Amino acid sequence: MNNVNNVFVGGRLAYLRKLKGRTQKDIAEHFGISKQAVSKWENGLSMPDILLMPSIAKYFDVDIDYFFDKNVADDKSKHFINKEKVAISIKDFSKKYDDSKKYTIENLNLDIYDNVSTAIMGPSGCGKSTLLNCISGLEKSTSGSIYILGTDITKLKESKLTKFRRNNITYIFQQYNLIEVLNVIDNIKLPYKTSGAKINNKKLKHLINTLGLKGKEKVLPNKLSGGQQQRVAIARALLGENNIILADEPTGALDLKTSNEVLKLLLLGAKEFESPILIITHDINVASKCDIVHFMLDGKIIKTLERPSTDEVANIMMRLSSDE
Repeated sequence: MNNVNNVFVGGRLAYLRKLKGRTQKDIAEHFGISKQAVSKWENGLSMPDILLMPSIAKYFDVDIDYFFDKNVADDKSKHFINKEKVAISIKDFSKKYDDSKKYTIENLNLDIYDNVSTAIMGPSGCGKSTLLNCISGLEKSTSGSIYILGTDITKLKESKLTKFRRNNITYIFQQYNLIEVLNVIDNIKLPYKTSGAKINNKKLKHLINTLGLKGKEKVLPNKLSGGQQQRVAIARALLGENNIILADEPTGALDLKTSNEVLKLLLLGAKEFESPILIITHDINVASKCDIVHFMLDGKIIKTLERPSTDEVANIMMRLSSDE
């Protein structure tokens, strides 16, 4: 490769790295090289080994020709995450239990964006489940604010909080939470009937078809597989209008094949209906499918990645676990 090619390749590497929200240190750690080597690449002073280029292309989710052919344009939409509208905004948030001298979460600031899938990962005891419970209003905060669709739920009295939660938040749990005596269609409709919300039957029919539940509408939960039950829970969550979806280990009780199928349906459904989704998970595969992944340790967000690879998530979780 001549010097002009070095500069061209380096420019495209630097562009993709910044677009993906990575530092030179991130790239160096991922590929097992020095930060100085990455800097030389980006400045056109050297080239990555040609045998490494397929891995680099895969990492950035581009065709390898992108680095060598000036006629190959970048699809920015593939990398771009729209952060214009914030669905959940957490400000200076802290949580401490009465029987503890230590804060479970301390001075946390975090934005969850509309129509974006977000995962929070971390070792057991890092505070991620506590955070989800506080976002949902199931637990009280010690200090700080949690704005959901512009409303600070920490300031709401219990009756108003219950109503707000019912109208704006839906949940997907590991154990499905279906009512055993109700059939599929009635389980999906239940929270909306309870709240008096109008049910969009056209959307309901679309969800039934999309989630592979056609022909199962009158079936009781105990006659469904685990994957089918979780699909019912997903349909129930997506049926609401502009609801925020909170998911706690949504595929934790499923085998790998079913987990991948259910996760794909959940994320595609959330994207189609423009619902922000926040997932608490230990599953590296689940997190790597999300637009944004936040990593927690000792009640703090210590790293954030946009559209990470499975390897990136695994490496960070390995380091966090070793720090426990």
